[in-house]
Amino acid sequence: MLKVWRFFTEGQTDTTQAARWPFMALLLCVAASFIRFPGEWDNDTISQHAQMLAGVYRDWHPPIFAAFWGMLNKAWNTLTGMAYTGSGVIYTVHVLMFWSGMLLLLRASKKFWQAFAGAPQWKLSAVLAFFLFLAFFELVPILRLVFKDTAMVASYSLTVGIILNFPHKRLWRWLAFAACLLLLFYGTGVRHNAAFAMIPLLALAVMGVSAKRSILLVLPVTLLIWAALLLGINQFTYGVLKSEHEYSLKEIFYNDIWKLNYKTKTFDLPPHMGGGNWDPLTREDFFKYFTNKPNITDSFEFIRKRYEPDERFNIYTDFNGTKDDLDALREFWFTKVSQHPGKYLQHRRVFFMDLMRNFSFMTQIGLVYLVFSCAILLHFTVKVVRRKTPANLVPYFMVTSGLLYVLPYFFIAPAMQRRYLYWFYLTSFFGLVWFGKKFFSHYGLCRKNPQ
Repeated sequence: MLKVWRFFTEGQTDTTQAARWPFMALLLCVAASFIRFPGEWDNDTISQHAQMLAGVYRDWHPPIFAAFWGMLNKAWNTLTGMAYTGSGVIYTVHVLMFWSGMLLLLRASKKFWQAFAGAPQWKLSAVLAFFLFLAFFELVPILRLVFKDTAMVASYSLTVGIILNFPHKRLWRWLAFAACLLLLFYGTGVRHNAAFAMIPLLALAVMGVSAKRSILLVLPVTLLIWAALLLGINQFTYGVLKSEHEYSLKEIFYNDIWKLNYKTKTFDLPPHMGGGNWDPLTREDFFKYFTNKPNITDSFEFIRKRYEPDERFNIYTDFNGTKDDLDALREFWFTKVSQHPGKYLQHRRVFFMDLMRNFSFMTQIGLVYLVFSCAILLHFTVKVVRRKTPANLVPYFMVTSGLLYVLPYFFIAPAMQRRYLYWFYLTSFFGLVWFGKKFFSHYGLCRKNPQ
């Protein structure tokens, strides 16, 4: 334990003992996270638990999540001789992954905390209260649910922690790089829209293992490894796990088609997955009972009640559609969008902006973080164009990872849920704190130690 303590606090002098408080606070956060043990379930969790028990996977939800859950439980049962099938093991693993990443982040940022340790007591207390609030009211609740978003945030956070603490010895450096690849494989495998968010983190890992900082040299290698990881995720999902296709993209296509029908006062009936049709739905009933809600299932709520017990309008319960059905639906979607591109972009813009406005992190709505992140990316782009690459690429790449994660939601977000923004919140807040440190230093609120 003494060696562990020295590893995470090495380099601190007697005059900066107060800088150790973040590690104490983190231990409290770890303990607080287990108040939710063995984690809360939602409908997605229930579905994936059933797949984990059966060993038969379907790709509406990420099969890698269910497979990893089953692997962990099997390992636990083998070691203990138990027959445990719940979520306690995977919940514990995700909690430890996330807080291990935060612990490594704190270690890499110890000079940041030392700067505040030299500040007047009231300033140190204010910073302490601020970050305790962040931990207990924002970070701990993120971990409470057992689902893919928590898994993605946990694996990506630990990846960042490892990147910021890359070992100097070649063997350990390569082992750390291999761990990053495994974590990125898992994090992206359980949240497919994180595919682009992986690129900046992968670039940082490549820089760490190769000790090269030139973006032009690192980018080709990064993209090659990125493509290999995506191919590996696909092969593992369908080749190893033999996952059944459920064509979850149909939810996006139906959402856009029906919303465009509603907004353009047209009544073009899309192909029905599974071979059904939309009879006896009429134009009059559609415009009378359809409600323009974010989730398409909710929008059909009153139409389903109107036609009960006819179940043909519950368009997401029939998973028997084929690839040909999806291709026909995609073609219809493309035609509909091509006819009304302005209305489509307006519909998607309103949806995305509502997503940014309806949920907050540390009392600030997502739109604030979006503006900040775009400004940082613009600042970084200008520097690169002028061939003035920043000395520390981590905050820029972190913010870019968050943007690449959240911006695809402009086109693919199927519902309005806060969990879609977890990684975006964490990365943009990381950038906000990092650049805020410079602001504090400039105005004398803390010592001007280097990051």
